[in-house]
Amino acid sequence: MKLVALIYVMIILIGCKNHHFATNLGNVILNKTVKKSLERFPSDKAAHQAGAELLGRAIGSYCRTEEINAAEEFLKRKEYKYELRRAQHIAIEDFKYEVLALNGDAFSAPRCQKITKATCSYALTCSGQAYKKKL
Repeated sequence: MKLVALIYVMIILIGCKNHHFATNLGNVILNKTVKKSLERFPSDKAAHQAGAELLGRAIGSYCRTEEINAAEEFLKRKEYKYELRRAQHIAIEDFKYEVLALNGDAFSAPRCQKITKATCSYALTCSGQAYKKKL
């Protein structure tokens, strides 16, 4: 019986040698540590007063691509605040990734606005400045 089990295990291991396993551990670490360590300045003036170096403009975006039918339009009116908060959260998270891509460790409070995009049924962008704090 042990021999049969060993043969099955060997067959599975040999058959799976070309399998690669993916993980989202990198994103989890990024979300839990790096992005949370970003400092938020209330304004560009506050960032300059703190001596932070301006790196550039960062823009985050949200695009809902699903078609909206009449029933969803009715629900959308009732759940507009939820959708807006959800869209802002996603756009601000995207904005923070842009700050990190610019090698920043701080940002000015992003300003969000609804935009019109041909490919989106609902679109929002959040933009602000990325900064590098002085050590």
